[in-house]
Amino acid sequence: MIPLISPENIKKEERHRVFVWFTSPGCVPCRNLEPVMLRLYYHWRKKVDFLRISVDEYPEFAQENDITSVPTLVYYKDGKEVGRLDGIIKAEDIERLLKA
Repeated sequence: MIPLISPENIKKEERHRVFVWFTSPGCVPCRNLEPVMLRLYYHWRKKVDFLRISVDEYPEFAQENDITSVPTLVYYKDGKEVGRLDGIIKAEDIERLLKA
């Protein structure tokens, strides 16, 4: 399972590759995305750290990261954002981002 964490647990600069899933408990598209995210997590987990943040619990962190809708996926390499997806997200788009 993709861990639901607090912002204090994210140290993007200390991890080589981090994929952060910004979500909300009441978000239907987020729930629909969960099976896709789990499949990708099990496939990529040895190469990429997958993390999940609730924007309802941490709205300030979401605002600091320019999260305006959920689901939003943000991919970091060596502490720098290299890609972002939001809204209705296709598995192929996530795969393409992870391969970047």
